[in-house]
Amino acid sequence: MANLINVERATVGYGTRTLLDAVSLGVDDGDAIGVVGRNGDGKTTLLQVVTGTRQPDSGRVTHTSGLSVGYLRQAGPHLGGRTRHPRGRLASVVRCRARLRCGPALGG
Repeated sequence: MANLINVERATVGYGTRTLLDAVSLGVDDGDAIGVVGRNGDGKTTLLQVVTGTRQPDSGRVTHTSGLSVGYLRQAGPHLGGRTRHPRGRLASVVRCRARLRCGPALGG
């Protein structure tokens, strides 16, 4: 079965610092992904690349046609401006689900 999202050898740098160096991964239907690391290690950048909100400097990211990707941002109204849940739970999670269209008779 093919992945819904494929990241192939993605590299992202800021100035002289490389945050993602030839990262490859695949996301399957129903996967939930949590990313843990130190401040400035590229967690948000990785999620931006996976969700398609940021293009890598090199490498390739492909999404299955009709894919709906949702994610909980690092900070926002759901956290009152904080960057993590008050109980210390990870706030950056990606969920993927394919929306397959089988034809106009199915209404969707």
